[in-house]
Amino acid sequence: MAIVRGDGDIVYHPWRVLLQQAKVCRLIGDWSRAEKLLQDNIEKAYLYGDPKIIASAQSQLANILINKGQHREAYELVNRALVYYRERGDKEGIASTVNLLGNIYYHRSEFDRAMECYQEYLRLSEELQVGGDVGLALTHIGLLHYERAEYEQAMACFRRQFQVAERRQDLKQMLMALGNMGNVYLDLGQDDRALYHYQESYKYAQIVGDKQAIAFSLGNIAIIHERRGDYMSARDGFIRQLRIYEELGDQVHGCESMVNLGMVYANLGDQERSDDYFRKQVEISRSYGDRSVLSFGLYNLSRSALLRGDLSSSQQYIEEAVAIAREIKLNYYLCGYLNQMARLRLAQGRISEAASSAREALDRAG
Repeated sequence: MAIVRGDGDIVYHPWRVLLQQAKVCRLIGDWSRAEKLLQDNIEKAYLYGDPKIIASAQSQLANILINKGQHREAYELVNRALVYYRERGDKEGIASTVNLLGNIYYHRSEFDRAMECYQEYLRLSEELQVGGDVGLALTHIGLLHYERAEYEQAMACFRRQFQVAERRQDLKQMLMALGNMGNVYLDLGQDDRALYHYQESYKYAQIVGDKQAIAFSLGNIAIIHERRGDYMSARDGFIRQLRIYEELGDQVHGCESMVNLGMVYANLGDQERSDDYFRKQVEISRSYGDRSVLSFGLYNLSRSALLRGDLSSSQQYIEEAVAIAREIKLNYYLCGYLNQMARLRLAQGRISEAASSAREALDRAG
């Protein structure tokens, strides 16, 4: 049974009720419940027998799986939905699914493929005049520029995203844009500007009640504490952040918390605990294919091994980190990785190779 409004929209049907329940569960942080509801939603969609409803249900479930790092399962669902939408020329459906496909490629560090998806998502969203999707597309394109240290292009995307969101009074999009602008300022060494943007983002996250967004902001503010040498406050912020990600089942972003906790404990002189976090992060990142975060964990394990005098392990870690950074064009991180390679080669007595790595790092730094 369904109740149909005067404009023809279906107000009630089991699949629609389950979808709305799942959206609420996701917002409040009960991702396991959201996943179960969306699994049930697909079953109800098949009973309803409408291919469009089935494709929509597949996309919604894929979105949760992406956040949980289950990219293979998500990829299969997204592609099934995308085939349906492309066959029928459904621009709205294509837009939503190419965005999800871009997210999968992004977390696999396949950045060129991700950019193609996000550019298509932006073009379709502008054609459809869907402001929220335009903002989200700009977020993702900006993040890709940010990963490649293309800060001017990244900031242009985030500022435009904020303007679009502000016109629509979309607090979720506003807090995302503020946090991302803060990241750019942080990398440019403008810590006060970064902190202002992080605090504004945190304020909106609390208003919205989005636990994942709150976790993002807590981690960003903790990074400022770390840069200012307040390692205890940084540690507390990252631990709060990691707990939220663990509650959500968000392994993707939980790995970033582990990286930061590893760095903080190293600064506090607790190298054993630091290495534990890096090893766990590397294991998880490798399991779901996030090579960007994986490379940074390997770099830190290389540094730790070098300090212990374990040159063989240090070399193994840093060679893999450099290879990943070259392949996926992590220019910002590659400079640091090459400097670590130079330090290792000096310790090994390979003077000319150390000089070569140091020169390349300097050239890439511009």
